[in-house]
Amino acid sequence: MNKLSTKLVVAIGIGAALYGILGLWGFSIAPNTFIKPALAILTVFGALFGPVAGLLIGLIGHTVTDTIAGWGIWWGCYPTLLNCPLH
Repeated sequence: MNKLSTKLVVAIGIGAALYGILGLWGFSIAPNTFIKPALAILTVFGALFGPVAGLLIGLIGHTVTDTIAGWGIWWGCYPTLLNCPLH
């Protein structure tokens, strides 16, 4: 993996902060169906800065959303991701 540039790190920080805050709100369009503005932020930043930025923005931003909302951090997925062999 190439070194992360300053521009990319700043973009990840801003994107994660926006995703973390906007992840608290959604608009109901039908029963049990929501449109969340945070997903638009994730899509735009991922398209502009690449998949590594998109992954980190989604991971950090979702953790921020869960922490702010009081749901707690769901750490169950992280050991699975780390133990998964990559072929």
